[in-house]
Amino acid sequence: MDTIDIPTGNRLLDSLPEPDRQALMARARRRRLKQRDVLWEPGQRINGVVFPIGGVISLLTSTVNGDGVELATIGKEGMVGVSVVLGVRDRPMERAVSQIPGDAVMVDADELEARLAESEGLRSLLLAYTHTLLKHVAQGVACNRLHPVEQRCARWLLATRDRVDRNDLELTHEFLAQMLGVRRASVSDTLAVLQRAGLVSTRRGAIVIEDPSGLCEAACECYEVVREEYDLLLPSSDGRRRTPALSPTR
Repeated sequence: MDTIDIPTGNRLLDSLPEPDRQALMARARRRRLKQRDVLWEPGQRINGVVFPIGGVISLLTSTVNGDGVELATIGKEGMVGVSVVLGVRDRPMERAVSQIPGDAVMVDADELEARLAESEGLRSLLLAYTHTLLKHVAQGVACNRLHPVEQRCARWLLATRDRVDRNDLELTHEFLAQMLGVRRASVSDTLAVLQRAGLVSTRRGAIVIEDPSGLCEAACECYEVVREEYDLLLPSSDGRRRTPALSPTR
């Protein structure tokens, strides 16, 4: 079992009440998730929850013909497996798949359930996180319906950058197309527009953000809206919570 440093680098895990964090970490393990690792499928019992550190995990829903669309992405700000918190770990609605490779802390679902039954503080924080994640999903639904693909792509790249703390993102056009719910050709056209503006560059298997500030200007307001929701819930690296802007930046 790999040694897990404290703090871990996952904002939600590091925000847990100290007795709860110590209890969960006593038997937790660190795992390196590779791109496209599937954690579980819809309806498959969840045996462990995941606190990403350096990677990104996508929650996907699919139609009967196999077409998939992203519900949300989760990185170091959160936890994958809220069905356990809600008491329905036997029938999760989503497919959970590693999107950007990185380390994660794996906590046994039985251990989490037992601790939830004992700790009101843990229960309150994880239910608040679940509420924030649902707002994240709802904002994504509105974004996918109302905003053009260029703005959505910029939002998605920025959110991923925040989670991995680097501008070089290991992504293929095919995978990004699935995340945005569009054809691969649409992603290629969109990236070409962003590249001509000097905001990104591309190479085989990767997209590089060249101008984060400019990309933020190109993104829809959903980027800031979702980020502020997590910042209200979780402290930043200096231990303080951000005060959100009075209105979206655009």
